[in-house]
Amino acid sequence: KYPVISFGIGCILAFNLEKTQDLWSLCLLSSLCVWSLIFGFMGLALKFLDRPMRMIKYLSECSYWIYLMHFPLVIWLMALLKDFDLPTPLK
Repeated sequence: KYPVISFGIGCILAFNLEKTQDLWSLCLLSSLCVWSLIFGFMGLALKFLDRPMRMIKYLSECSYWIYLMHFPLVIWLMALLKDFDLPTPLK
């Protein structure tokens, strides 16, 4: 019940972000949006993932090597692309 309310509040705040003109209210609204979405997702995870699941455990253990190996790969790619004359977001 409460995670859905928090998630809904986050979505409502997210849709109202584009209508906001003032910088301070935009910062306040966006931070409230993010925090309510965080609490909503955490609550939904606690509600629906409260028991051990073999498939979820298998997927998390299988993806751990990707988590460990992406750091050197990203650093290597950044070093490789640093001399190219490309926009930063494209790099």
